[in-house]
Amino acid sequence: MISDLIEGTWEATKLAIGNATTPALLFSGGKESMVLHTLFPDLVHLFFHDEIQPDRFKFLEDVYLQSPFHLLNFRPAGRGFVPVENGVDLVGLYDLRGQAILQVAISTTHSDQYCAVDWLALPIRDCPEFCFDLLIAGGKQTDRHDFYGAPFERDRQMGSIRLMNPLYLWTDADVWEAIKYLDIPYDKARYDHNSLTHVDSLACCTRCILAEGDVLCPKAGTMIAGKKKVAT
Repeated sequence: MISDLIEGTWEATKLAIGNATTPALLFSGGKESMVLHTLFPDLVHLFFHDEIQPDRFKFLEDVYLQSPFHLLNFRPAGRGFVPVENGVDLVGLYDLRGQAILQVAISTTHSDQYCAVDWLALPIRDCPEFCFDLLIAGGKQTDRHDFYGAPFERDRQMGSIRLMNPLYLWTDADVWEAIKYLDIPYDKARYDHNSLTHVDSLACCTRCILAEGDVLCPKAGTMIAGKKKVAT
């Protein structure tokens, strides 16, 4: 039963939180994040996403207005990209007290909605030094994307920092059942429609990053020099 799964997850995670000095929730506003937010609303929420998609985060503003919580927009210490089979994925690098680098990859869907160069130019960290020793995240073993620079693990130790995925053994069906059972709000614009906002990815133009010669820039409407040689 979903109630037993929720209770077991809550008890195990509460024990880990009780043993930590400075626990925090890695929060994106996705369905898994909203389940964890509902179970542990008093945790500091680290927001690991950028303002390049303000339309996507209107839902979060509504959630915050209904029930304020401690939200910290933790920008990366650096930005870059990594080659993948069909192009590149954008990557934020988070320096965790010099002990480890948390790599948050944005699996890029290639379209003209946003500009990858604009994302690379966004501000980097402007918040206090990282001070958390337990990070709670919503990773599941069935997830397709590698958000943390290594395959998802239920528990991962990075120096003195513990990364815990309490929903690791959950399925998508479990998450949706919990949302219904606990009456958890979710982003209907993101999940109820077949759109580019449905997945944890950025609909982003990477033409100039992948091109060696001149390429048409949809944003500028003109030809610009490719950046592939510079990028490598």
